[in-house]
Amino acid sequence: MALTSFVLYGIGVILLINSGYSSYEHRQLSKTLLHSRHFPLPLDVKMEAVVGCVLVLIGAIISIQPNQTHVVDVASGSVVEGYTEEALRPIDMGKATIRQEAMGTSDYAQIENRPGYIDIRARRKEYQEWLATEKK
Repeated sequence: MALTSFVLYGIGVILLINSGYSSYEHRQLSKTLLHSRHFPLPLDVKMEAVVGCVLVLIGAIISIQPNQTHVVDVASGSVVEGYTEEALRPIDMGKATIRQEAMGTSDYAQIENRPGYIDIRARRKEYQEWLATEKK
């Protein structure tokens, strides 16, 4: 699998580089020879770029290796082999909620603390009161 994906990557990249160079040469040729007219890119250059992209994509898909440490039986929903408690643990929502409440955050903290929702006048007033207490 590694050799196949490597070959597909290589051929795809070579095709993409060649189609890029061909399009550059076509553009330069059309600029120098035909000053006012613009001719579209030839179909073979377009197809070469598409085939190169497809080959790189297929090579990327083939190179994906499955994770062998955690194999799950889809039919029964149970872990067949390689399950370790340290690597994959269920989320205990009770502990997560207690930890979040201890930090003083809420579920909507990211929305409430955005600069667009901050009352600037209230913040300035708090700052002025703090300055007044610090100066005394």
